[in-house]
Parts: sequence; C-alpha cells; structure tokens
Amino acid sequence: MLFDLDGTLFDADYDWPWIKAQLGMAHLDGSILDHLQSLDDDERAECERFLERVEDAATEGGRLHEGAPALLRHLRDLGLKRALVTNNRRRNADRVIARYGLDFDAIVTRNDGVYKPSGAPLVQAARQIDCPLDGVVYVGDNELDVRAARDAGVGHLIVIGDDADRFRERCDALASNLDDVCEAIERWVATGSSGSTASDF
Repeated sequence: MLFDLDGTLFDADYDWPWIKAQLGMAHLDGSILDHLQSLDDDERAECERFLERVEDAATEGGRLHEGAPALLRHLRDLGLKRALVTNNRRRNADRVIARYGLDFDAIVTRNDGVYKPSGAPLVQAARQIDCPLDGVVYVGDNELDVRAARDAGVGHLIVIGDDADRFRERCDALASNLDDVCEAIERWVATGSSGSTASDF
C-alpha cells in the first residue's frame, strides 16, 4: 500500500493557482517542482524558500482525514506494508506522522531526489517495502498521482476525492473517502483482482 499525503491522507489548504502565479507559472503547464529545476540557481533558491514557507503553513494548519489512523492500522493487521510517497518535504511528512501517531514501513519525499509525476518515487517506495510493482496499490488524489502510478506500472490505482470521477478511465477504483479505500482493498485481497475498469462505492 502506497499513499500520497496532501489531499489523500491529510487535508492542507493550498491555493495552487495563487502559488503558481507567485512562482511565475500562471500560464505554464507542468509540475511546480519541474519548473523550479528549470530556473537558475538564485531564482530557484528564492522560489524554493517561498514554496517551503507555504508548505510549512499549510502543514501547520492542516488536519488528518477522518479514518486515516484506523485504515493504516487495519492494513497492518491484514499484513500489508504501508508506505508514504509525497512531493512535500520530509520535514513536513514527519510533522504529520508525529502529530497523529501514524505508522509507515517506508517514507519517500522529494528530499530523496525523486518526485511525482515521475514514477520513480513509487518504484523506490515499493523497493523499500520489498514489494513487486504488480502487487502495489497506490492511493492518490490528483493528476500527478495518476501519471506517477502509470509511469511506475503499479498494479492498482485508487483515486480519492470529490472530483475523482474525472480519472475514471485511468484508475482501478474511485473513492470518496478512506472507508471506500478500505473496502476496495479488502475486496482485492479477497479476490486477488482489481477488475478492468474503475468501480464506484
């Protein structure tokens, strides 16, 4: 089990259009982290400091999604390894984990030198928990997660959130909350199959 953090397990307030505008990306496609890598050293350092301040404030003011601790405990009881894969910094991932007493077998952040939409962080997490990619379930909430899951070739992808339906043709299951995620996983554990199209709950 691989989980995204922000928007999936943790609700943090990010105004992405405003953030992109502040970073000079108002009319640019692509990920923020890819954009930062395209800048010269001084401009990149300034933008990274801005982004880190935004992330710190969002993490401090955010809250864990209802059901997250119970879900992680239940997965552990089922004998499933659990890893966190986030484009946030390790510092903020650790803050959320410590605040809520969460338990993961592996954590991959952008401080590890890999980030979504590349599938590399998912591959790295799968290696750390010693799981083949076709045995991985990845849970995310946005376009970067979908692209990363498909790039990595993970076995199953669940998209969670109010607008998850727009990813229907590109994932294995849609979930409105973490209870739905648990239901899908239990079904897959019992049947050994995800089915061929996204299912509703």
